[in-house]
Amino acid sequence: MTIVKFCNKQCLTENVLYFERLANGLVQMRLENGCPELVHAMDGRKVDLDPMSELFTTADSVLSGIASHLPHRVYPFLFAALKGLQVEAGLGVPETYTIEVKQE
Repeated sequence: MTIVKFCNKQCLTENVLYFERLANGLVQMRLENGCPELVHAMDGRKVDLDPMSELFTTADSVLSGIASHLPHRVYPFLFAALKGLQVEAGLGVPETYTIEVKQE
């Protein structure tokens, strides 16, 4: 199982995504906790993801479909979900990412 935690400072809620590889090669993703916008976009569903399709194409992407229901494109969900999927599928390694944006 792969666990991805990310936070949108505006929402002040830690979002937790769980990824589990299924016997058929798909990876199931579920949201344990999240900001209201993400909870609404996921609609309480567990989603089965095809790693090759999600990571290497944008056509008919389940993750892009979920992201399209979020209030803006800079919401960190899509990157977090793609990275968790990549790790659980064995196509990447766990890493820590930090993005800090400052205006001077």
